[in-house]
Amino acid sequence: MPTYNHIACVGLGLANACLINELRSMGFTGHISVLEKATAPDTHKRWCTWKPLPSMLRDIHANEWQAWTIKKRTEQHSLASVRHAYTEIKASDFWEVQLARLNSDPHTSIHYSTDIANYKKIKDLPLPQSAPLDLIIDSRSIQMANSQYQQQFVGWMIETRHASFDPESAQLMHFTEETDRIAFLYCLPYSETRALVEYTTFQFGAFSREQHTFALKTALNERYRLTDNQYTLLSKEAASLPMGSYPHPKPLSGYWPIGIRGGAIRGSSGYGLLSICEQAKRYADSILKGMARPKAPPVNHHLTQYLDRIFIRAIRKNPQLGQDCFLACARKLNSQQFVELMRGELSFASALKVIASMPTYTFLKALF
Repeated sequence: MPTYNHIACVGLGLANACLINELRSMGFTGHISVLEKATAPDTHKRWCTWKPLPSMLRDIHANEWQAWTIKKRTEQHSLASVRHAYTEIKASDFWEVQLARLNSDPHTSIHYSTDIANYKKIKDLPLPQSAPLDLIIDSRSIQMANSQYQQQFVGWMIETRHASFDPESAQLMHFTEETDRIAFLYCLPYSETRALVEYTTFQFGAFSREQHTFALKTALNERYRLTDNQYTLLSKEAASLPMGSYPHPKPLSGYWPIGIRGGAIRGSSGYGLLSICEQAKRYADSILKGMARPKAPPVNHHLTQYLDRIFIRAIRKNPQLGQDCFLACARKLNSQQFVELMRGELSFASALKVIASMPTYTFLKALF
């Protein structure tokens, strides 16, 4: 079995930060070289999930909503849980804690402005450590083809002139009337006058920020009665994430992809925080045990992937069905079952409940 004394982490993002934290907490004493093409980590994003959080995230400031809603036209379903509150961690808060840890670690070196186009050339870099490089952990982004099913969104942080939001409840999905793709408004309200509002689509094709921005402005007007002069735009964000089964490298001896590059994104929803943290912990344990390749994911991961594949296959043929599925889950599942589904931690019994909640005839018809 290999012994790892010097590891190179390509990319300073969530996945590699979690991995380094797990390695150190498990007692790894080897050197870690972090290679980041930017001059600093990206602090302008956020990650959301349902509690409980992994241990490494519990000392980081988080915003919480103990209730959340899914809505289409006049049909609205509200779920609530104190134990499983919907939680947001901002990258700025995450990196404030993580950089303090990394910068104080004498056995971790961060090399900014280091762009790696081909991971095979990393061993040729003049890294200052004398120990030879044993393992490359690669978190670089992947290139998505237009034929890849994607989650695409544009979000604005806004401050309104009058009370416009309910700060007690997060709006996960307020579906639009579009039929050629799944489209909805997502809202995280921090007060009655401040919120992050996103226009999100699940679709094929190239990401058009202009179309999403226009749709977001229209939705603010129609859903919240907010015209341009009734709110102040504080910040913007936009992204495109892979959904379903997407092509990504497989772990090899000496090379392990991680994060989105390692397939750690929920195929049906685009959520990735918990699966990335789980993957990082599994990778760290595998490194400490001297494994040539990382351990396989837990059994419920495969069950979740199976259900995700069925869901994506169906909504590719009938996007309207996706709205019906999310509404049906909110209508028929209790809060704990819904959270298990969204966290990717379904028990077999909960999986049967999820399947039973689906619009069965329409769903099966879309599959075949």
